[in-house]
Amino acid sequence: MLDYGERFIEPAAAHTKTQKCIMTIRTWIDECLHGHPQCIGLRSARTEDRFLPYRLLYIRQEEGTYRIRLCDSAQLNPAVQYATLSHIWGTGLHFKLTSENMEELRQGVAIADLPGTVRHAVELTSRLSLQHIWVDSLCILQDIKSDWEEECSAMSSAYSGAIINIAASEATNSYGRLFAPRDALTITLGVVSVCNSALGWQNEPCTVWAEDRHQMHIADAPLNKRAWVLQERLLAARTVHFTRTKIFWECPQLLALETDPYCDFEDHRESNITKGWMVPPSKHMPIDVQSTECLEKWKNAVRLYSSGKLTYESDKLVAIAGIARYLHSLWPDSTIKYLAGLWSHGLLWSLLWHRRIETGKYCPRAAQYQAPSWSWAAINAEITFSDTLNHGDEEMARIQDTGTSPTGDPFGAVCGGYVRIRGPLCAALLKYQYFQRQTSIRLEPTDEDAVMSKLLFDHMDHWRNALGRVYPPSICLDLETVSPWCCFKSFEDRRIAP
Repeated sequence: MLDYGERFIEPAAAHTKTQKCIMTIRTWIDECLHGHPQCIGLRSARTEDRFLPYRLLYIRQEEGTYRIRLCDSAQLNPAVQYATLSHIWGTGLHFKLTSENMEELRQGVAIADLPGTVRHAVELTSRLSLQHIWVDSLCILQDIKSDWEEECSAMSSAYSGAIINIAASEATNSYGRLFAPRDALTITLGVVSVCNSALGWQNEPCTVWAEDRHQMHIADAPLNKRAWVLQERLLAARTVHFTRTKIFWECPQLLALETDPYCDFEDHRESNITKGWMVPPSKHMPIDVQSTECLEKWKNAVRLYSSGKLTYESDKLVAIAGIARYLHSLWPDSTIKYLAGLWSHGLLWSLLWHRRIETGKYCPRAAQYQAPSWSWAAINAEITFSDTLNHGDEEMARIQDTGTSPTGDPFGAVCGGYVRIRGPLCAALLKYQYFQRQTSIRLEPTDEDAVMSKLLFDHMDHWRNALGRVYPPSICLDLETVSPWCCFKSFEDRRIAP
C-alpha cells in the first residue's frame, strides 16, 4: 500500500479471486455498516420494514467445495444476513427452480452443477462469511405463474434487505464469471509528482485516473443495459460490481475502485445513480417541496429505465414496480396515486413526456397492450420529460379524474386506465410537409375564430410557437398512427372559457 497523505493507493491483485480482493470487499461492507452516516440512517429507517425473501439458498462448505440447499425463510432467524445476485440470465439457462426439481434443491446440490456466474457468487458469499444468498433463477418457481407474480411484487424488498448485492456487470449470461485473471500493472493507479508554484505545489503526489472509468465499467456494462437491473441497483443497500478487470463499490455514500478504496468518484457523481436516490426528502421542507423531490427522483429513474432492454414487453411496468413501491413509501402525501408509470402529483406536466428522437427511426406502439396511451410505458423507447417552465407559462388545463385497472399488484401491470382533463379545445389538422430533407408535421387550426400559431413538430425536438413554448406530444407522432398531443399557451378561443 502506498501512503500519500490521506490517500492509500492499493496495488492491484493478479486475480479477482485472491484473498486481497475479498478482504477489500469485506472492508467496504464494514465501513458502510458502521462508518457511513448516510447509509446508517437508511438502514435504521428500514429495520422495522425488513423483509426476508420467501426462499433463500443455504451455503455449506464440504470437502473443499460448496453445496447449496433451498430453504424456506420462515424457518430462519428473521435477522439472518444474506447476499443477492444481479445477473443476466441469457438464453439456454437450463438450471433453474421448477416444481420438478424443487425437492432436489431442497436436498442440496453441488455448485459444480450451477452456471459459472451463480457458482462464483455462491463462493464469494461464503468467503464474505455469509451463509445465505438469494438468486432469482433459483429462488422463484419459474414454471408457476402465481409464484412468479408474488415473488416479483416482493423482489424490491429482497434486494433492499440484503447485506450486499453482487453484480456480475460484465457477464452477458449466467455462464459468465465473476473471478478472472488480469494484468495487475495495467489497472494499478499511477501516481505522479506535480509542481505548480501558483498552487504552492512542490512535488505534490497526484493520482492519474482514466477519465471514463465509471461510464465504461459500470454505466455501460452489459448488466446495466437491462431494464430489470435498475431496481436491483437502486434498491440494494450496497453493491459490489465485478467488471472484466476491476472491482467497484457502490453505496449511497461512496463509489470507489479497489485500488483506491476510499476515494469517491466526485467527477462522476451524476453517473452514480444510487447517490441520494434512496435518501428520503427532509421532513423539515414543505410537503409540496418533498413531493416535487420524490417526483424528480422518479423521472430520473424512468429516464434510465426506459433506455434499458426487456426480454418481454409485458414486463414494462412489472420491472419498475419495486422502485415505484419504495418511492410511494417515501411520499409525504398519503393521497398520492400511482397511475401506470406516472403519479397524480404533477400529473399535468408529467404527461408531457416524449421519446428521445433517433434520426430516421419511428416508434410504433407496442404489439401488445402495456399501458394507457398517455403513459410512457405504452411504448418501448427511451423517453424523457419536457417539464421545464418558462417565465409566464401557465396551465390552461386541469386534471379532473384519474384511474387505472391493475391486474394484481397496484404498482405492476395494468389492463386499462383513464385521465379526464378539462381545458379549452379547438379543431386542428395535421399536415405533413417535406422541406430541406426533413419531414415535419404542422398542426393548424380549422376554426376561423381561434387564434392559433402554427405548431411545428420535427425530429430535433425544437417545437415552438410565436406565443410561447409548445410542448411535445405525449406519444411521438409517426406516419402510421394519429397520436394525442398537448401544448400550453398555444391558442386563444374567445368563445371558450379556460
